[in-house]
Amino acid sequence: MLVEAVHGHRCELGESPRWDAARGELVWTDVPAGRVHRAGWDGRRLDAGTVAEYPGPVPLCLPGVVVAVGPTLWWLDPVAAVELPVPPGHRCNDGGLDRRGRLLVGSMAGDAAAGQGALWSVEPGSAPRRLIGAATVPNGLCFSPDGGLLYWVDSGPRTLSVFEYDQGTGELGRRRARWRLGDGAAKPDGMAADPDGMLWIALWDGGRVVRVDPATGATLATVELPADKPTACCFGGPGRDVLFVTTAARGSDDPRAGLVYAVRL
Repeated sequence: MLVEAVHGHRCELGESPRWDAARGELVWTDVPAGRVHRAGWDGRRLDAGTVAEYPGPVPLCLPGVVVAVGPTLWWLDPVAAVELPVPPGHRCNDGGLDRRGRLLVGSMAGDAAAGQGALWSVEPGSAPRRLIGAATVPNGLCFSPDGGLLYWVDSGPRTLSVFEYDQGTGELGRRRARWRLGDGAAKPDGMAADPDGMLWIALWDGGRVVRVDPATGATLATVELPADKPTACCFGGPGRDVLFVTTAARGSDDPRAGLVYAVRL
């Protein structure tokens, strides 16, 4: 597998990569800077692109759907704001959409205090519903190919949980499995699902992305990166055969940290 940096901007905390198929562009955020980056892909590199700035940390952007700014979710079409009922100093974190268009999004304390986070289900025009409490850093979130299972990472305890998920009601069922991932300082962060239902999970402070079988917790493949803090990943490109990985420059003088990488699978 070929791994190379494909965009020159260093993010303090690059996050939330999403492929916008309609525009052939990658979208990602720099959380503390309040920036959303958007850049076209020519098959080899991302272009200079554009930057939108927001008045607060932006941990999540789903192109054309929602942008999270601090504890507020801004739905884009139609424009509407939903405030998560969280204490002062808390903010949104990673999230994703189910097949019915519900947003499942995490919240966390600004200092990542243990047990202060939660996972929410949010629909425009309705009050947010808390699905899980006592989390720490709610992170990567994906669904099984049939939508009946929810895969969810809490970076605090380094766990990947597998829940049954009712697509009709948006309620969680029983937890089928809970796997602990990472070693040493490495913690699971954002993730993406491939067509086979396997999960590609960025390991913060681990310098790698791993392909994990959610049924067994086994690591099936490893992609080593030049940056120590990969944060999240997504599949993109016309054939969805490129894995884009965001990273963080936080705490590092290495010029390779904070860049966006492409892994050609």
